Amino acid sequence: MMFKLFDVQKAVHLSEREAVTVSVNLREGFVFRIDFVVTRNGAVPSWNLPPSPVNRDEPFWELWNTDVVEVFLAAPDFEPEGRPHYFEFQVSPSGAYFELEVIQPRKVTNLMIRTGVRHGTLQLDATKWVAWIELDLRKIGWSLPPENLRGGIFAALGDASDRRYYAAFLPQQQNPDFHLPEYFNSLLSHPSNSSSA
Repeated sequence: MMFKLFDVQKAVHLSEREAVTVSVNLREGFVFRIDFVVTRNGAVPSWNLPPSPVNRDEPFWELWNTDVVEVFLAAPDFEPEGRPHYFEFQVSPSGAYFELEVIQPRKVTNLMIRTGVRHGTLQLDATKWVAWIELDLRKIGWSLPPENLRGGIFAALGDASDRRYYAAFLPQQQNPDFHLPEYFNSLLSHPSNSSSA
C-alpha cells in the first residue's frame, strides 16, 4: 500500500518544502516493512540530526526532537476506547532509532521493550532521505491475520523554530499530537488514505 502524508497543521498533502511518501507491505508471512521517502523542494537548511556519535543499535531517547519518520502499530489486544495499546518505532536520517511500547498514551509506557526491529537509512543528501523499518509482527505478540493490522504513519521535520508535522490519518490540528490511537487505520488493506502514487 502507498500513502502520502499530509501536513497536519495545514491539512495539505504537499507543503511548499517537503513531501513524504510511504510504502507499506508484508514480507514472508508476518514480517512488516515500511519504506519512507522524504523529498525537499528548493533551498532548505540541513537535516535536523541527533548529536553525534549515534549508537544505531540502541534506542535514542528524544529522537522525536530531530527529523524523524515514525510508525505506530496496534497491539493484538488494541481497542481504541478501552485499551489503546500500541508500539512506536522511529528512525532518523542518521540511522538512529527509537522504539517504545505504549500501554496508555502519555501515562503508561515500556521504555525497555526490545522487539528486534530492523531499520536503516538508504539515501541521504540535501534533497532526499530514504529510510526503512522492518519488524516481525510476532515479536509484538501478533498472531491475527496481518491484514487486520492497524496503526499510524508520521513524520516530524525541521528544527524547533520551524517544525512541521505530517501524518497519514490524523485530522487537522493546531497543536499536533501523533498519540491519538482512535485515528489508527488499516495499514495493509484498503486504508482510507491509500494512494497509487
